[in-house]
Amino acid sequence: MYSLHLSPEQLQIRDTVRDFVAQEIKPLALEPQRLEASARPILVEALEKASHLGLRTLALSEEAGGAGADNLTCCIVTEELAAGDPDLAAVLAQTSTLAHVLFDVLITQEQRARFLPAFLADHRHHLALAEHEAHRDTSLGINYHRPQANEARFATAAVRSGRSSTAARTASSALPRRRCSRCVQASATTAPVHCSCRTIRRA
Repeated sequence: MYSLHLSPEQLQIRDTVRDFVAQEIKPLALEPQRLEASARPILVEALEKASHLGLRTLALSEEAGGAGADNLTCCIVTEELAAGDPDLAAVLAQTSTLAHVLFDVLITQEQRARFLPAFLADHRHHLALAEHEAHRDTSLGINYHRPQANEARFATAAVRSGRSSTAARTASSALPRRRCSRCVQASATTAPVHCSCRTIRRA
């Protein structure tokens, strides 16, 4: 059975990172001029010190030069780092995770021999991932801030107690309507009281 109780090694790692955060990260993250600034730059010096502790390559396998930490250990470290500075924690967590995925799983031996030594040697070498939808044309670049289309989305929620869900009702109201001949003859805008044209939908 999977246990969330921390092992002695995990407790030691947690305490080490907690001390590092208290001594190296929080004093910089809590400086008044940084808290009042409109833009908060990454704490590069603290990031490099964290890398020297092995936090940049935490999830990378031992064979590749990392610590080979499991998911729970990585979560513990990220949580402790985020208590000092969330931005720094995000950079280290993403680099550590991608290092494991790329160098341990995805790339070829030739690529690994080419890129891994440079990654291990430079403590300011960090990794990031950018994705886009395959069906979109990205020849002119990717607009990550594009507005979302205002389209009705159909839900798969079951109808309960004879009433449909809000999403289903929204989708239904977006369908085009058409007037019956009685409406057209009676008025261009007002339907007769007993007319059921409001329930007619286009095929």
